[in-house]
Amino acid sequence: MLANQAQDQKDFRFIVWGMFIGALMMVLLSNSFKVRLPQQKRRYVQGFVGGIIPVLVPAWRWGATWRPSLPGCR
Repeated sequence: MLANQAQDQKDFRFIVWGMFIGALMMVLLSNSFKVRLPQQKRRYVQGFVGGIIPVLVPAWRWGATWRPSLPGCR
């Protein structure tokens, strides 16, 4: 039973990565793709804060008992 679950998870990862790579290739091959940098420094701060919030919210929610799951840490 566990071997089948592990295989299903591997298959699922390949599906997700395949979808991501396929979508990225289509965007890059289209003629409407542009890399734009914001003119205002405030936009960089907003993007940074928007990226940090999903990391900090679980820490606030679970309090001092929350620990990141890093390999080798107990």
